[in-house]
Amino acid sequence: MLKLPPVSRSSDGVEQIKVFLKAEEREQVRQMCQEKGITMTHLARQLLVAWASSEQNDNESKAS
Repeated sequence: MLKLPPVSRSSDGVEQIKVFLKAEEREQVRQMCQEKGITMTHLARQLLVAWASSEQNDNESKAS
């Protein structure tokens, strides 16, 4: 997984998004994050940035 330094709401240039999960999905993610020692926010950020980077790389490869 992509490793990013944590950010917080007080960090410069940070914006907030909302994610909706069913209660059982949220609990499953919460438990896994607790086991891994990360916050759900940080996990979501890592996954989203990794996905966007991967998609961008795919698009650049197709353009070549």
